[in-house]
Amino acid sequence: WFGFDNLTSDLDLMDSNEYAAYRNARWEITNPDGNLEDIPFPGEERVNGDGQTFYIPGPGEFDYSTNWLDEISRTGTTQSHNLSFSGGNKETNYVITGNYFKQKGIVLASELDRLSGRVNINHKFTDKLSINANVFYSRSANTTQASATGEISTKVGPILSAKRAQPTSRRYN
Repeated sequence: WFGFDNLTSDLDLMDSNEYAAYRNARWEITNPDGNLEDIPFPGEERVNGDGQTFYIPGPGEFDYSTNWLDEISRTGTTQSHNLSFSGGNKETNYVITGNYFKQKGIVLASELDRLSGRVNINHKFTDKLSINANVFYSRSANTTQASATGEISTKVGPILSAKRAQPTSRRYN
């Protein structure tokens, strides 16, 4: 069988201008007596410690937005293939099975590739003597994406990090 996986919901994330307005409003609420030179998105030129001038856009001035969920996700695919043979006669019977499973996750560079097989052979020599042999083989390769902290968990991961990332940051290769 073969299937597709997608994010279950398309979140309506803020664009760069909405985010800048939100950050400025939050700054004004938490710093009622603060210096306006410290506002996060002032829409004016600033000078850094080396004396270089740079411009920080204000709300409504951004001509780009980065949707980080779109940048790290894709349509995932899952495929599973099974094959089995069985047979025998009055004294001997056998079962041979194989399975191949491959999943490309919805997060880029997250994949699982697994191959497994099993052989069962039963032989009856007499009514009182029989031999059963079972052999199993499995190999898997798993690639996952950790968060910026290196953790892989349900609390911190690439999807949550993408939700929290600033849309005002540009993607570069």
